[in-house]
Amino acid sequence: MKASRELTESDFQDAHDDLRSLKQALESTIVGQEGLIDRLLIAFTSGGHILLEGLPGLGKTHLAKALAGATGLKFSRVQCTPDLMPADITGSEILIRDPQGEQRPDLRPAGTGGRGQPRHPEDPGRTA
Repeated sequence: MKASRELTESDFQDAHDDLRSLKQALESTIVGQEGLIDRLLIAFTSGGHILLEGLPGLGKTHLAKALAGATGLKFSRVQCTPDLMPADITGSEILIRDPQGEQRPDLRPAGTGGRGQPRHPEDPGRTA
């Protein structure tokens, strides 16, 4: 395991400067939405998720593209409908009983919308 070094005041200042630059880049792209950008950056830096809702034409997709571009990340979009469930995007978790009789989660990929066939507990590649 790699030993970690102690963070210095300079490390914190660099992170602060990077975050300020990112915020300024987003604020120059989406004008008048400082509160939204603050919440977006809080979710982004804390590893959280954010759902952007609003009327068409308010810049939701543009903001997400700007964040991806400014951070060097990939952008993709999920077009939501009223009946879309979180498991349709993230997949779902199903409890199965393993050969020893213990229950464990069996995660389903989002490609099946969480509606795939249950896997046979003795052979992960085979469906029941």
